[in-house]
Amino acid sequence: MSKKNKTKNTLVFLIKISIAIGILIYLFKKIPISEVFSALSQAKIAYVSVALLLQFSMRFFSTIQLRLLLKHQNINFTILELVKINFVVQFYSLFLPSELSGGLVKWHKLSRDNNMRSQTFISIALSRIINVLCLAVLGIIFFWIELPLGSLAIGLCLLTGLLISTLTYLSIINEPISNFLENLSAKLFSLNLLSFLKQKSDNLWSSIRRFHSLPLCTLNFTLFLSLLFHLFGITSIYLIIQSLGIKISILPIVWIRAVADLRNPCLSASSIDTRDTSGKSNPSLSKLIPTTTS
Repeated sequence: MSKKNKTKNTLVFLIKISIAIGILIYLFKKIPISEVFSALSQAKIAYVSVALLLQFSMRFFSTIQLRLLLKHQNINFTILELVKINFVVQFYSLFLPSELSGGLVKWHKLSRDNNMRSQTFISIALSRIINVLCLAVLGIIFFWIELPLGSLAIGLCLLTGLLISTLTYLSIINEPISNFLENLSAKLFSLNLLSFLKQKSDNLWSSIRRFHSLPLCTLNFTLFLSLLFHLFGITSIYLIIQSLGIKISILPIVWIRAVADLRNPCLSASSIDTRDTSGKSNPSLSKLIPTTTS
């Protein structure tokens, strides 16, 4: 490696370290550390330990799922490399304005060296769609079991999320539907006004066509991994809440998490009137239930 490249790499490394330190300083200023340590000192260590183990396990499931999708696009990463990238994305997600920003960071890191931007984008998108689809299914099942009063809007939100995620999923993996949409977009991008987007559109549809040959067993396995990802995540949240002495059923945790993840513009997780097992309203419980980040 030349001296110039070494200097460049050193500067890039120092810039990254400076950004990381700046982010940590910002977070420590915003987060009341004394209150955090006070809450942790009262938590049941056994519950928290199991919850952390489940969190690491769900990240592993997410990594395997993404690796399968990337491999079908001829993009090869080891599990260790993807785990490192996922943890970096998790870190940046602490301060980036939305989960979409975290996805962009992941896309950049996965496509930076191989220049396979369209293939990487559609792999990340399909992984995300599968996760949303499975979470919507779990949310509807647990919502139907509990059927909280005065929650028609929540039920409609979950059904809408399930419908949209299912249609989006089918538009990628189902060849007839995908071909119809591709032909439709080809007519749209044939207009002079949008002709500059045609090349990018062609690259994207070429990547989508690769998923038409994805074996059924692999598709089912990605869905199974997503279900494990969510079930482990839900259980870890339940254990953390229980460790803090908050009494709440696991049922609302599932559908609140699903609603929060779907990000319906008319309904946010913080607006849900969560009730604990004593029947008392406790809206702050919804803030303990984070959205999904794969």
